[in-house]
Formats: sequence, C-alpha cells, structure tokens
Amino acid sequence: MNEISARRLGKTPNELIGSCIYDILPPDVAKLRKEKIDGVIHSGETVRFEDERQGMWFDQTIYPIFDKQGNVEKLTVFAIDITERKKTEEEIRKLNEDLKHRSIELEAINKELEAFS
Repeated sequence: MNEISARRLGKTPNELIGSCIYDILPPDVAKLRKEKIDGVIHSGETVRFEDERQGMWFDQTIYPIFDKQGNVEKLTVFAIDITERKKTEEEIRKLNEDLKHRSIELEAINKELEAFS
C-alpha cells in the first residue's frame, strides 16, 4: 500500500504490513471489495467500479496478475480519487434540474400570457 492510501486509513505503510485489508476497511467497503476481488480471481478479468467512503469517491480498477500456468497469482489495485468530479457532476445535475423546473414555469407563464392576448 502506498503512502497516500495508508494515510487515508490513518496509518503508515509500515503499520499495515501483515494486515488483512478486510480488517482495515469499514465493513461495508470490505464486503464490496471482497466481492470484486473474488470476481477477479475466479474470472481472471479486470474489474472497474466506483465506491464511496467517508464522503470521498474512488474509481477503482483491480487487475489480475497471472503465474506461468495462467492462474491468478496476485492482484494490482489502482484507486483514483474522483471526489471533485463527483461533486461537479452533482452540481451540474442540480443545475439541470433547476433549469428544467424554470423552463416549465416559463412555459406556463407564456401560456397564461397567450390566453390574455
């Protein structure tokens, strides 16, 4: 585990040596992660997903690493913090929703004005 990932968990990389990732993560995150990892191990296919924990969003990719016989021997996990992107997407969604409501209101006002014409 790199320095940034360890820091997010409130630890140093050295403190995490010998630890099981499922014991470190919150139970709901550990459950999702285990399901994804088991899927990669059984299928040999890379998996990509997003998850949220403690208000932060991550784009996760789990890659299988194969031994000489073609069996999954190890996994590599890449996580990218996409929190700002998610916040921006939510702001855009809210603005679009607001715009839609205002458009409906303007349409109703226009119909009323046409009725008086």
